[in-house]
Amino acid sequence: MLKKKLLPAIVLSLVMFISCSCTKPGEKIIEVNDHPITKSEFNKTFDKAVNDSMFAKMGIDVKKDKNSFLYLMIKDRVVNELIVKTLLDEEMKTKNIKASKEEIEEEQTEDENNQDETPTDTPSNPTPPDNTPSDPTPSEPD
Repeated sequence: MLKKKLLPAIVLSLVMFISCSCTKPGEKIIEVNDHPITKSEFNKTFDKAVNDSMFAKMGIDVKKDKNSFLYLMIKDRVVNELIVKTLLDEEMKTKNIKASKEEIEEEQTEDENNQDETPTDTPSNPTPPDNTPSDPTPSEPD
């Protein structure tokens, strides 16, 4: 059962990877519900993902070998992110959900501030739960 689902997923991923590398920058490489995702959109997102990755911070050139595990892993993640983003954008449009740039920036600032803070409501030295029985006297066997 798992093999039947895994094989089509692998084939689809390979087709997407091949199509990403064989197109011109303005051409569509993926279509999600009639919405095209272009090679240039993919490249921009891929470059940002590579440059922001922990591998770049460690000095690893992910783009050096296009058949490396890291390169393919990031490429797959970017393809999935673009698909999910497109689906979310469609859903927002369907449900008429809108957010201004100010609201988005405010939320991002709030998220960044929350990441910097350490929680203060948890004790620094929590006590383990009391696992002693309610009746401390051992029961005698019948």
